[in-house]
Amino acid sequence: MKKFLSLVLALVMTMSLVTISAGAKDFTDDSTINYAEAVDVMSAVKVIGGYADGSFKPQGGLTRGAAAKIICNMILGPTTAGALKADSAPYKDVAVDNTFAGYIAFCAKEGIISGYADGTFRPAAPLSGYAFMKMLLGALGYDAAIEGYTGANWSINVAKRALNIELDKGLNGEFVGSKSLTREEACLYAFNAMNTKMVEYSSKGTQITINGVVIASGASEAKETKETFADVYFTKLDSKADTDAFGRPATTWKNGKDKIGTYADEADATYTEKVASKTIYADLGLDETVKADVIVDGEENGTFSIGKKDDTKTGANGVLTEVFKDDDDVTIIQIHTHIGEVDDIDENDDDERIIVLDSGETYVTEEFEEDDVVLYTVADDKVQSVALAEKLDGTLTKISGSKYTIDGETYALSAEIENGGVKVKEDVEFYLDAYGYIIKIDLAKDEITVDDLAYVLDTKGDDFDGYRAKLLFADGSKQTVDTDEDYSKLEGTIVSFDVDDDEYELTAVKTAKGSSVTKGTPKVAGVTANSKTVYTYYLDGKDTETYTGYKNAPTATGTVVAYVKDSKAVAVFVIADSEDVDDSSSTSELTYIAVKVDADITDDGDNKYYTFSAVVDGEVTELDVKVGATGLKAEGGVQIFKGYKTNKDGIVTSLTVSDKKFETAKTVKTGDDVITLDGEAYAYTDDVLVLVVDDDEITVGSIDGIKSKAGYYESILFSTDKGDVDVVILTKA
Repeated sequence: MKKFLSLVLALVMTMSLVTISAGAKDFTDDSTINYAEAVDVMSAVKVIGGYADGSFKPQGGLTRGAAAKIICNMILGPTTAGALKADSAPYKDVAVDNTFAGYIAFCAKEGIISGYADGTFRPAAPLSGYAFMKMLLGALGYDAAIEGYTGANWSINVAKRALNIELDKGLNGEFVGSKSLTREEACLYAFNAMNTKMVEYSSKGTQITINGVVIASGASEAKETKETFADVYFTKLDSKADTDAFGRPATTWKNGKDKIGTYADEADATYTEKVASKTIYADLGLDETVKADVIVDGEENGTFSIGKKDDTKTGANGVLTEVFKDDDDVTIIQIHTHIGEVDDIDENDDDERIIVLDSGETYVTEEFEEDDVVLYTVADDKVQSVALAEKLDGTLTKISGSKYTIDGETYALSAEIENGGVKVKEDVEFYLDAYGYIIKIDLAKDEITVDDLAYVLDTKGDDFDGYRAKLLFADGSKQTVDTDEDYSKLEGTIVSFDVDDDEYELTAVKTAKGSSVTKGTPKVAGVTANSKTVYTYYLDGKDTETYTGYKNAPTATGTVVAYVKDSKAVAVFVIADSEDVDDSSSTSELTYIAVKVDADITDDGDNKYYTFSAVVDGEVTELDVKVGATGLKAEGGVQIFKGYKTNKDGIVTSLTVSDKKFETAKTVKTGDDVITLDGEAYAYTDDVLVLVVDDDEITVGSIDGIKSKAGYYESILFSTDKGDVDVVILTKA
């Protein structure tokens, strides 16, 4: 069984699956090639080549004429194929001097290709997957007339045979024959054909042509020969089982004495985060415990026991863990991804272009420029692969354990994380590895962040001596500072600031002004706020409070000034009297919370809290509960409250324990409009609430959905209203 996580992106192919040797063609766009083994082998034997600019253009389309050239290069070799000439126009739209005329004429003569009913071939038209598969089948010896590759159902017959002999092996996704073929897909299918047995017929029977369609009768079935296509036509091409630099089972290809490259086999299971022993056991379909050899970045690293019920874990976020099973032997390969910068570009003694990373390591490539940030892998003390890292940016709004929320998206951190010490509410720039984990994060450069903003309260205080200003910062702190000039014109506005030798230089920023804030309403001062907008309240000329997100900022009237960036309110300063602020928030609904003892603690800069699965007034939700909240028990499990209160940020600060009585039961059964608990039957109310707790998640169920299987539930709680059951809480074992 093969298991691949969705986060394993196409970049994995670039980052780790190929160890290319000097014999392979180094295209300038190597990093965009998905089928490196096929492209390298087919280009090494000159079946297909690149472009004058050094690129391969793997996603470029393949024309019908170019496909005929590929088939001729495969059958005749590039030298003989290149000498082909057409004595006459093979089709009415293929002139004798057409670039592909000789190739098209040969393939037509051999019955490998056919044109359209109107007598054309359309050499410049895109080629479909079906059409190229038909050409490859012809090259392998399949007779189009005998096999039904002409007529109304030709594509169905082609697909059936091509997929049966796995000409699509290694394709990312499913084969869609009607789609236009790309150059790298053509390489993959041709490469598979090279490794496929030829066929022959003991008799081809008789063939007649009716309305342009060749019909065969009395033919024998196609029988495989002992030789592959490469055995017959590419006798210098050779492959052998090998291991790559990372220790993975692999195939090494040579063309004569020239080594093309070493290419890793597909793993039997792949992971990019910590994985439990029992998970690997299940994914490999093992039936007994085995000791797997572990190889990390090409170095032996002991063994790992893989057992059916073993919870021991291996791997880490951003570490590619590949598991290979060969009969009774299992090998675990782990590959780390690193991040660095290109420091220099040079040439080696062979006049090859090399990049020098800031780690001091080098890599031969036509790609990358100085200062490029790159992801790379290392084995055998050498860089094995390099890929350009994409920089992203946004505002860090939440840190929860090892997860960072940036602009509403939550990312886990790579085990190789380079963290610049960023904090919540800061604008950051960050890079993801090939698997979607943050591998580097730092404070955004040359950008105004919320922490760079202040509201100018006063510049003329009685105690001011020289140029000074009283500033209210976005975090709620206040300070009277020395300034480099008179900023009286900026009173009552938002500014950004720089500090030089304890003197503040203030700069006006784009703002919008209003007179009120309404809780839960994104519109403020005529612009739109969001969940990241920081609100700073200055109350009664002395007190400050801060909130993040328009849903948390309380209703208020007074002076409202917003810093605007990209038409959005980034920071809002509210100057008001406390009597003009309404910040009440509480609930009195019956509340059920699944408390997890080892729950992650989130720190958003203002609060530290847990996030628990909860049911409030019959609806499933999540509650953010402050660490140490009144009424919250420490032992975990299902806890029941009749109300709670939240602070200005929407965080639950206190809970009132419910006085509703609950009983316990060991068995439950439903049927005949009753619920039977420990053998005693009860009626239930029309609005009976059934809650199912699975680990730390609560879902709302139904009476009909209750399982009566022994041992299915670890605990059963129920309450009654006038003798009828009104609440049932079932905790799954």
